[in-house]
Amino acid sequence: MWEYEKILGEGTFGNVVRVINTNTSEIAACSEYHLYLEYAAGGDLFNRIESENGIEENLAQHYFKQVISGMSYLHSLGMAHRDLKPENILIGYNEILKICDFGLAAMFYDETKKIKKLLNTYVGTTAYMAPEIFKKVPYDAERADVWSCAYIFIKFLPYLQQYFQSHQRPFTTILLYLAQTSTKLIPSDIL
Repeated sequence: MWEYEKILGEGTFGNVVRVINTNTSEIAACSEYHLYLEYAAGGDLFNRIESENGIEENLAQHYFKQVISGMSYLHSLGMAHRDLKPENILIGYNEILKICDFGLAAMFYDETKKIKKLLNTYVGTTAYMAPEIFKKVPYDAERADVWSCAYIFIKFLPYLQQYFQSHQRPFTTILLYLAQTSTKLIPSDIL
């Protein structure tokens, strides 16, 4: 398998990149490369939720644990997704979820200084964005991703949306309250 290393030169008809063979350490110049992805036969989570008007609690719990586990791993690398939504979660073989579309992802951990930094680019899909992003102030990207996870969970179970609406309290208000009072990012018993 070959891995991209760096751009060697740019031209009118494309770029030449330096690649390295991960098995033999051979170095080569390459002007064309292909990316192969696993096929997700189940489509995306958005279509599953919409077509079935939500999902059963057991499946919601199964999915949510996977999303949280995936985000926990991503955050352990110092990276935030910043556009987490059902459309960016694919369903693969055996109901295994795959987080995709890292086009807005950003590093929040500064390796050189060994510190976590606040981000100040205001991106994402409006319905899933944390309140602090709307305020256009520097924000904790980990917490913003966790907000998106919570909103996705509510989308799994339509009766949660109905409950908040019937009590004259939009679920975003409840999530905002939880975000302001919670000190833990992800409870350990979820994983």
